[in-house]
Amino acid sequence: MKKMELTKKGKIVTIIFCFIILIGIILFVIYNSSNKISGINLDVNLLSEGDKIVYEENLLILHVDSKVQLNYTTVPDNKEIEVKFNNYDEDIISISSKGILTALKTGKTQIQIYDKNNISSNIFTIYVY
Repeated sequence: MKKMELTKKGKIVTIIFCFIILIGIILFVIYNSSNKISGINLDVNLLSEGDKIVYEENLLILHVDSKVQLNYTTVPDNKEIEVKFNNYDEDIISISSKGILTALKTGKTQIQIYDKNNISSNIFTIYVY
């Protein structure tokens, strides 16, 4: 069998093609890694007077009728983001679209906070007493 060899022009075209593919892969990796959110940070501000809250990482403890404002940023960029909520028990807490959480009755529940693109979410446990 006769062995086929590339011409000088064919070799150059092959090298250029491989270089373009390599640049495309690098750009794809850079774009995807820069748009990833690894998590959502939650900051809690008490809105009702005289109440106390306990907030540690993904745990929030409230009195019945307490109101708190949930503020959220991305990890690791610490950018403000638009979010949506999944409230696991609407009898225990209510959450407004602006992130105001109201403790309605005694119990334990969880909320899940999603960024608007559904890229990242965190689950927070809430105890109301």
